[in-house]
Amino acid sequence: MDFIELFKEPIFWIVSAIGSVLLSIFSNLITPYVGRMISKVFSSRKSKLEKKKHDLIVEVRYVASDQNRILNYKVDAAYWLLRGVMLLVMGTLVFSVSGYLPIFELVPLVAAAIFMARSTQWLNIAKNKYKVAKLAMERIEIERKIEKETPKTRSILEPVNLKQEKISKWELDNIF
Repeated sequence: MDFIELFKEPIFWIVSAIGSVLLSIFSNLITPYVGRMISKVFSSRKSKLEKKKHDLIVEVRYVASDQNRILNYKVDAAYWLLRGVMLLVMGTLVFSVSGYLPIFELVPLVAAAIFMARSTQWLNIAKNKYKVAKLAMERIEIERKIEKETPKTRSILEPVNLKQEKISKWELDNIF
């Protein structure tokens, strides 16, 4: 039967109309259940992201508490970056050599893939360390800027609370 003839049949249009009504009813019945499942998935993701953000804020506060820690984080970032690039170069070399070894073709390809995957992990570690060091430096700059802008008042606790409020607001806005 040809498709054009199928469209000419009245039974096709009747079955299509009945099927669309049944599909609409079925979708309206399962919508609440699907909505609950999706909200559970997104709420767990949201809580994981909030935990990650909180951990990053704690780490930035820890690193910002000492200038030497910032320097250590930058040196660590450079170290992990160098390691990642070296492993990436090794993976590229092994990958290029694998074509010349017809007997053991698969072994160098697997080794190159492992090198590449591991190097991306190390590059990610370097990126995260540098990000923490950069945010810690920005936090210190914001603290100094707030100290200069804060008026000297009679109350001892008021400037500290104001300073902490502004720093907390900056952390929530800029970190993550």
